[in-house]
Parts: sequence; C-alpha cells; structure tokens
Amino acid sequence: MFEILKENKNFRNFFLALNSSYIGDAIDDIAFGMLIYQITKSAFLTGLVVVIRIFFSFISIFTAALTDYWRKERVIVLSELGEFTSLLLFLIIYLFIIPPVWLIFIVVIINAGFGAFSTPAKSGLIGYILKDVEIVKARSLLFGGQNLSQIIGYTIAGLVITSLGYKTCIMIDLISFIIGIIFISKINCYNIPLKNKNRRFMREALKGINIIYKKRILILLILLSLIGNFAIAPVESMMTAYLGKYFGDINYFSLFMLFSTLSSFLGVVFISHFNKKFKNSILMMIGFGFGVVGIYSLLGKKLFLLILSAIFLGLSNVIVSTINAAMIQLNTPKEFLGRVFATFKFISLSISPLSILVVGGISSCFPLSSSFAILGILLLVSMVLSPFLSSGDKK
Repeated sequence: MFEILKENKNFRNFFLALNSSYIGDAIDDIAFGMLIYQITKSAFLTGLVVVIRIFFSFISIFTAALTDYWRKERVIVLSELGEFTSLLLFLIIYLFIIPPVWLIFIVVIINAGFGAFSTPAKSGLIGYILKDVEIVKARSLLFGGQNLSQIIGYTIAGLVITSLGYKTCIMIDLISFIIGIIFISKINCYNIPLKNKNRRFMREALKGINIIYKKRILILLILLSLIGNFAIAPVESMMTAYLGKYFGDINYFSLFMLFSTLSSFLGVVFISHFNKKFKNSILMMIGFGFGVVGIYSLLGKKLFLLILSAIFLGLSNVIVSTINAAMIQLNTPKEFLGRVFATFKFISLSISPLSILVVGGISSCFPLSSSFAILGILLLVSMVLSPFLSSGDKK
C-alpha cells in the first residue's frame, strides 16, 4: 500500500507537503474561528469565514486558468509564502495588541486569495507526478493522510489554545507552512504546457466547465457529487443534535468520530486491496452502499448501531472521495486538471450549506430520524447511478 511513497519521490514530497498543510489548516480553522467568536461573540461573523472560503473557491475556477499553464510547484511555494507572510505580520501585531476583527478578516481574505491559486495548482500538479496505474492508490493515501492530519491539527489546536493560547497556535501554523514549502520545493515537474500569450483569459477559464460539459462521465460525477454531499453534509452537522435527542449525551459524538476516523483508514486498505479486482464504477457503488448502511443504522437508536454507522460512513467517505477524484483525474486532460477540480470543489462546498438549511427546516417539522431516512434514499440513488460511470471507466 505504501510502495508508491518509496518508489515515487515526487509523490512522497507532495504527500508530506500536503499533510503538513492539512495540519496547519486544521489548526488555523480552530484558532481563527475561536478567536473571532471570543472577540465578537457573534456566530454570524464566525460563520462568515466559511462564506469567504466558498467565494474564493468559486474564484479558483478562474485562477486555475492561469495555474494550469504555470509551473505548479512555483505557484504553490509563492502562494504559501504569501500566506506565511500575512500570518507572520498578524502574529507580530497580535503580540502587542488584541487584533481588531477587521484585521482578522483581512488575513482570512488574503490567505483565501492565495489559496485560490495554490489549491488548483496542487490539483494540477498531481497529474504530472503520477502514472495512471498509481492514481487510485495515491488518492486513497492522500485522503487517509488528510483525515489523520486533520485529527492531529484539531488535537494540537485544542491542547495548545487551552494551555498556551492562540499565539502559540499561530506559531505552529507558521512552522507547518515552512515544512510544506521545503517539501514542495523538492518536486521536479516537467512537460507542463506553457501559456500562449494569444489565449484569452475568460475563454481559458471556461474551458474547464466546457470539458465537463462535453464528457458524460464528468457530468455524472458532478451529479453524484451533488447528491452525495447533499445527503452527507446534514448528517455530519446534525449529529450532535441527534445524539442529544436520542442518546441524551452529545459526548457520544467523540466516540462516533473516533470510529469514523479509524474506519477511514480501513477504507484506504480496502481500496488498495480491491482497486485491481473491481472497476472504479463498482468501487464507487460499494462506497455509496456503505453510506446507505451507515445512515440507516442511525435509525435503530442503539449504541452498537451508532458505532456501526460511524464505521460504514467513514468507509463510504474515503472510498467515494478517492474514486471520485481518481475518475476525474483519469478522464481529464492534464492541462485542465486545476480548472476541473476547482469546479468540482466549488460545487461540493456550495451544496453543503444548502442541504443543511433544507434538512434543518424539515427536521423542525418532522423527527430527525425521518430526515436521515430521506437522505439514505438519496445515497441509494447515487449507488444505483454509479455503474453508469463504467463507459469512461479505467481500472
């Protein structure tokens, strides 16, 4: 399973850089969210950070038109240096005064702006450092590493904020940028097409959407992403409400997350073992099937079913996410990867808040378990549609 990390030096450096970044991002999410709320006591302003990130996710569809024709490792390094600098300046100010809210939001906006360049560059870079036969296994390792890194980041943030404060958290985040930049700098990437001066920016930006429109398999993947995210986002966001209502103790949430995370690593092993035995479309169907079992296990309102739900939802998340990303990469020309992945990410981020609002409204009139039952039907539809991906499938 880990052979690719030994054999592919570029991917190893990319993997280490990305996970260092994930740890820093997790720390950043907790630290800035809590800092904003502590200063303002406003849930609205705290939630505004998410809105800003969704906006710049949309902007990345257009910035990807530039990064797809630039040296991607250089774009990532320069973007991370920009984020590092803005965060360092913020820390220096914070050492002397309590930062005003407007300053915090300026840092969030600046870093999200740099992220609009680095994120599509990372999506595009992976197309030039992997062979087709390595994609599924590499993607599963990336998603497994992301889950582990986020747990590490959230744990560090919680412990450090409690014992040492926000400033130490920001210092650790700065260190994660340095580590990521070092590893990205070691990547040697060649054969990237250079931008023709005669190309028009808007036309290039929209080519990513055009590629999706022309390929049936990419349209179906977008449809499955919409349905899947619409079904899963409310389950994750309303889990504490579900546990409080049916179990009388939201502390079970930590148990749920523990088993969900552990099972995501089982998902990495599952993909590594079965990706050569089944087509990607069948693996996608199995992933959604696990999600159906996970959601309907919640209807039993028993502790062992809660644990079973966490296991199957964790498996579903890593399998569906991995196969979805692998199939996008396999069916997209390398020079369009940044734009296509940026489009997919924006759609995924946008649908989640909408689904949470819709299901939250339904749950105010009907039992939460009934809402989950409806979401299970949506995942069942995704499972039924998955085999239709086989027309563009590659093992």
